[in-house]
Amino acid sequence: MAVQPTPSGDRVYVALDSAPQILVMDRYSGKVASTIAIPSPATALRMDPLGRVLLAKVGGDSVILINTGTDRPHGVIHSAWRADLPAVAPDGSIAVASGADVLIMNGDSLRVLRTVSGGAKDLWRFLAWNGFRPRAAGLDIPVTFPEDTIVTHDTVSAFALSPADSARAADSARRAAAATPAATPSASAKDTAAKAPQFTVQFAALRTDSAARVVMKAIRVTGASPRVVPSAHDGVITYRVVVGPFATRAEAERVARTAGMSYWVYEGAP
Repeated sequence: MAVQPTPSGDRVYVALDSAPQILVMDRYSGKVASTIAIPSPATALRMDPLGRVLLAKVGGDSVILINTGTDRPHGVIHSAWRADLPAVAPDGSIAVASGADVLIMNGDSLRVLRTVSGGAKDLWRFLAWNGFRPRAAGLDIPVTFPEDTIVTHDTVSAFALSPADSARAADSARRAAAATPAATPSASAKDTAAKAPQFTVQFAALRTDSAARVVMKAIRVTGASPRVVPSAHDGVITYRVVVGPFATRAEAERVARTAGMSYWVYEGAP
């Protein structure tokens, strides 16, 4: 017995070993929808990939063509039965193995359209191809980025700089410190400051001062002004966007929330 469904699966063709007929089963009802009479029992079935023709091998090299639209035979061809041939091509033509050659036949008239000499040595597979299509022009536009790539506010990372960049950043930090006069607190003030904790809000850490200032300008907080603070760690300079310090963590949290973006609070001065 041989079984072959249609591509859509709505019908199943069943060839019986004991009778010269093919049963057409309705997949949904499970009943026999029709019966196709053939000269002798079919030993193998093969469906056209597009569901137009059923090929039924009936002994020797004879193959019956059955129109699945009418469920009636409409011709007989002669072909060796292989894993790839006979086969129905996308245009409806039929390829059959004839000795060492492959014949391409018209699917309706069964007239030979072309002979491929020695083609039986090859493995045959058919596909539909409608040629190359023009590529959309927009797909070939290269991606461009600004000179300083902006890192999102919720990304905190440190990047290694070149020795020249590190030297410039350190020199900039020294000049900023020298330009700010240092107050000389009293001994009691020093003791109080040493004991009182401080809390700083940080929004980002970036590899260049210019990128950090872009992020700084985008931050709006109530009751404080963000600034960029360069810092060095293990020879690496990073530019941190911070607010503070604040006397309490609660105050730092309250101010940070007004920015409406991700942040983290750490204990200590910037």
